[in-house]
Order: sequence, then structure tokens, then C-alpha cells
Amino acid sequence: MAEKRMFAQRIVETDDFRDLTPKAQALYFHMGMQADDDGVVGNYRGIVLLCGCGRDELDELVRTGYIQALNDKAYVICHWHIHNNVPKKQYKPSMFRDQLNGLMDLDEDGIYRPRSYLR
Repeated sequence: MAEKRMFAQRIVETDDFRDLTPKAQALYFHMGMQADDDGVVGNYRGIVLLCGCGRDELDELVRTGYIQALNDKAYVICHWHIHNNVPKKQYKPSMFRDQLNGLMDLDEDGIYRPRSYLR
């Protein structure tokens, strides 16, 4: 996993993002910093505790389309490929790659969408 992460202003400087509660915003940033090279966060429970958040903030991020559950252990950051481009030389596939490929598609705008969304 890379040590540098970025956040695109066209995502985090929007009114929609600013309408999120401060705790949900903090959770999103911390999840982005801990995500693997495919944008998957497999240690979300610890991040939730670190931020002083709970299920409400996770649900808020899902409901507003910023993250999506892959299973009961992992979430994917939907705008990951807008935020970050990991060089192929440094890229390490997610340990949740099968779930990611089975449940999500990457649309033409670089946003992960649930498979049912694009069909």
C-alpha cells in the first residue's frame, strides 16, 4: 500500500460533501488514507472508532454514494480513481479483489458503481 494519498477537490469541495456531517467527512478522509491501492478499506471498524464515529456515519457515506459495502468486512471508496492514480510499478492488488470485481464496475467517469446500477 502506498504511503501517499490524494483527495480530488472536485469531490471534497462540493456542496454535497460539505452537507455531510463533520464526523462523516472525517471518516471519509481517514478511510481514504487507509484504503488499499484499489480503494478498498478492510479495517473500517478501527477507523470508525478512531474518528469517534459509529454506524450512522458509515450509513451516511453509503447513502450519499461516497462508499459502498463489499461485504461485512470491507468498503470501497467510490471515487477512488478520481482521487488517486497508483503507478503500475507500485500497485498491489486488494485482498478483496474478487469481491470488488464481483460487485462493482468502474464507470467511464472513474467511479465505482454497484453492478446493478450500470445494467
